[in-house]
Amino acid sequence: MNDKKSIWSAASAPALLMGGISVAYIALGYFTGKLGTGFLSTAISAVLWIAKLIICVLVFKHLLQAFSASDPEADNARVFKFGVVVALLSSLVYSAAYLCYMLYIVPDMISEMFARITDAYSSMMDSNSLAALEKMEGSMPSIAFFSNLVYCFLFGTILSAILSRNIPPRNPFERRDDEDGQIAL
Repeated sequence: MNDKKSIWSAASAPALLMGGISVAYIALGYFTGKLGTGFLSTAISAVLWIAKLIICVLVFKHLLQAFSASDPEADNARVFKFGVVVALLSSLVYSAAYLCYMLYIVPDMISEMFARITDAYSSMMDSNSLAALEKMEGSMPSIAFFSNLVYCFLFGTILSAILSRNIPPRNPFERRDDEDGQIAL
């Protein structure tokens, strides 16, 4: 139990850092959106997303390495567990921030999006489809929260699995004894 507590405790500050990077991306995206909907705004948004992705991967790798260096008992499995906890907590931070962004900073974003969809496809939809679309509009903040939570957690877990394979570095020539007393390579 102490092992789990130490991983959760060690992961809290890195999770805030990782979540903060994504929240900064939301803020920059908000100001980029003020530029309009032209090519410049789209190009800046794409560059910001790529920069956020690269920064998140590099910072996550650094955090895994720092955890491994600070814990002499850290093996690849323990570093992976640490990465999964960081991914979970940071995805909660980001998802909550995005929910607040949708509900309080740009509350008309969802209704404007659905109005554009309705205008574009109203000739192809019957009254039942339009009614279902209107019902779905009220659920969009919840859908966005949980979809961001799942996406970010899965991305972080996969990234943790990839990066933790070599953190700490494995020695291929290290000899270990199994439970049967046989040497395993």
